[in-house]
Amino acid sequence: MNDGFQAWLQHPSHAVLLTGSAEITSTGAADASQALLQGHQEYLRYVTPDNKGTIAISQVRELIAFFQLKVPGTADIRRMAIIEQAQAMTREAQNALLKLLEEPPADSVLLLTAERPQELLATIRSRVQTIHLGDQAGAPETEAVQLVKQALAGSAYDRLLLVDSALKSRDTANLFVTTLATVAEATLAATARKNGATERWQRVLRAAYVAEDALERSGNTKLVLTELMLAL
Repeated sequence: MNDGFQAWLQHPSHAVLLTGSAEITSTGAADASQALLQGHQEYLRYVTPDNKGTIAISQVRELIAFFQLKVPGTADIRRMAIIEQAQAMTREAQNALLKLLEEPPADSVLLLTAERPQELLATIRSRVQTIHLGDQAGAPETEAVQLVKQALAGSAYDRLLLVDSALKSRDTANLFVTTLATVAEATLAATARKNGATERWQRVLRAAYVAEDALERSGNTKLVLTELMLAL
């Protein structure tokens, strides 16, 4: 597992999202439960997609009830829940989970895994610490990553030109915004570990989350992207 994951195990936040392949994130989640619960697996709950490939609101409600129970002991972390392939949650399930993320119990950890984190609501992603597992060194850049780099390196005028050229379709716009958020999350985490200046990346990440939320509410794509580009 990478340095970011190891650092999180040393100082775990109460809500974390592991992204990457299903195999590597599942392994990471299992390793985390062993390390944080120190063998007390009776206080561990797994939530997985049902036979239809979805995670229903009823499963999230059961999880919320689990977090409301008192757990004996004095350890800092005494309870943990793992939602595997969290992108399978229905929109209603994700909205229900928000209530738990807003006020997580102090003695507990909620861990999500996702192969496709862009399918999670922006409001979910903004409330968890994201850690990408797996080495992507040498992997070819996607068109979305190339557009994100172009936008971040260019002037405001250059970014606005992208809105009227490469980002005309709503699908492309959605992918661009989620990729921007992912890049900002990773860069912000790396910059913070190096004690570097994080202000710009915090601004970029906030702007990406606002744009994601606006697009989810079926906002005007061009207007949303224009406001985003001016905020970078």
